[in-house]
Amino acid sequence: MGSPRFYKRRTLRFFRVGVLNAKTGPAAIKSNRNTMNWIVISSGILAFITAGVHIVAGGKEVARPLLAAPMDETVKLTMYACWHLVSVSLLLSSLALLVNGFGFLDSPPMVAFISALWLLYGIVFIVVNYCIASPPVLFRLPQWILLLPVGLLGLLGVILL
Repeated sequence: MGSPRFYKRRTLRFFRVGVLNAKTGPAAIKSNRNTMNWIVISSGILAFITAGVHIVAGGKEVARPLLAAPMDETVKLTMYACWHLVSVSLLLSSLALLVNGFGFLDSPPMVAFISALWLLYGIVFIVVNYCIASPPVLFRLPQWILLLPVGLLGLLGVILL
């Protein structure tokens, strides 16, 4: 245990080097509550809807048939785990976009990173539709229709505001 003086010096050091500052402390939450970014909020809402569609419809049309398919158990369980990882990723990133959009957190780099992920997710579906599907059909895997707008809206919200 150290003396209160030790803790005071250590805390001041953290403030000086930028580990804790007004943008990351409780003051940031209070000061940003009224600053809403409607473009990022719309991105977060669309992302949350997409996560819901993935969890509900994807579970019914992809995960259940996957588990019933006659394939190696390790491959099947790995694919099922990946489906759950995507569910968690979509849900948590939508919540992060909403928290940033409503101003409870002010992190444009986080919004830009999440938006870039969603754009890349959409691009993956377009590439798979054109390069791997036979014949190449853009709407065989239409997930890109929801993924790209989330990424575009998020980046637009970071750039414009």
